[in-house]
Amino acid sequence: MELLVYIEFIVFAGFGVIVLLMALKELLAIFFKKGIDLLFNILTSEWILRLTPNGGIAVILRTAFTGTIVSGLVFLAYILFWKFFKDAPCDCNHFFFENWWKFCGVYAAVYTSFYARFVSQWTYLSNLYNQIKNADMDLCKSCGKNDASGLCGKGCNSAARKKIDGWKAGFIEDAEALHMETKSIFATVIYIWLMNNPNIEDIYKKSHAKLIMNQQDADEHYDKLVKRIKNKLKDA
Repeated sequence: MELLVYIEFIVFAGFGVIVLLMALKELLAIFFKKGIDLLFNILTSEWILRLTPNGGIAVILRTAFTGTIVSGLVFLAYILFWKFFKDAPCDCNHFFFENWWKFCGVYAAVYTSFYARFVSQWTYLSNLYNQIKNADMDLCKSCGKNDASGLCGKGCNSAARKKIDGWKAGFIEDAEALHMETKSIFATVIYIWLMNNPNIEDIYKKSHAKLIMNQQDADEHYDKLVKRIKNKLKDA
């Protein structure tokens, strides 16, 4: 029973840490936006997601990095507390060996938080894909005919087709935002969509929020996306 209570405490503590970090980030970003964004990207190991797609490996690497930082801050706080309030040299070795299981708890809490976030993002993206496919199939059924490629024929509702293409472009943008565009299961879908339907490419370039807000070159961004996906599929 005590073990169960301890595990529940770790889970809730992990969620609490993430919520507090996000709240603090938003509060401080009002005054120091760029610097605070960079700091929290480092502390929460967001930079790791640029090296590997969001998933099990990324969660483990982020846990190792962020868990070490949090544990180091706890250890530093202990040393400072002992120095200023106890007025005696701190026995760091004694403190660590007496409380090593607490540091394990820190890593467990960080892992639980990152993994829970990954699962929620994966679930969202999977559900979004299923909704798009259902809408795609319903449109094909309503038009009553298909071409040789298996897509809806030219006689289908063009307005509805364009909306679904825009939905697919939005899916690709969401996959990028969640750092999952190069995961094999999503990379395959994105590549097929883009290669078989130029309209999706066009909508993606014109409607991508990040490109519009930062005035980035759409063609360059798109080429980098396709290159990342191709490299992933070659290695798969």
